[in-house]
Amino acid sequence: MFSMDEVPQNADFPRQYARKEKKPFPTPIVELRRAARERLKMMKGQPRKPLSAPNNGLLVKSLIPTAYNVYNARITLINNLKKLLKVVPAHACRWCSEIHVGPIGQSFKSCKGAQANLCKGLHEWMKAHVEDMIIPIEAYHLKDRLGKRIPHEERFCIP
Repeated sequence: MFSMDEVPQNADFPRQYARKEKKPFPTPIVELRRAARERLKMMKGQPRKPLSAPNNGLLVKSLIPTAYNVYNARITLINNLKKLLKVVPAHACRWCSEIHVGPIGQSFKSCKGAQANLCKGLHEWMKAHVEDMIIPIEAYHLKDRLGKRIPHEERFCIP
């Protein structure tokens, strides 16, 4: 047979202590609050200390294989989209980012592009390319997350 102490579901709750029996904090809470308020007042006008950059930049080693998988999947997507555009007609508006898949573009007055007021909201359709379908990726290289962004084309330039 089991005793009451061996089965955890039958164990008693811890005893409720009276307020005067409880162990007090080493530093009273009122003093902790007062010290925190003083610290906030002292830090109010000062800027926060910038964190130092990590030694390896912002590289996360566990995400390197995932980055290669994403890059390879993007190349596959672009190649398959090129093949698909040879078979299925697609049109892109000259002024906005609208894409129409089909033989003839729609004639709705819904163009919101930069020159839409010249054509009174009508789309001006032209043959779509892969660049119209997929947004180009802008890559930045960061050595320091608080520092200046370096575009991919300028990564080897000396500042």
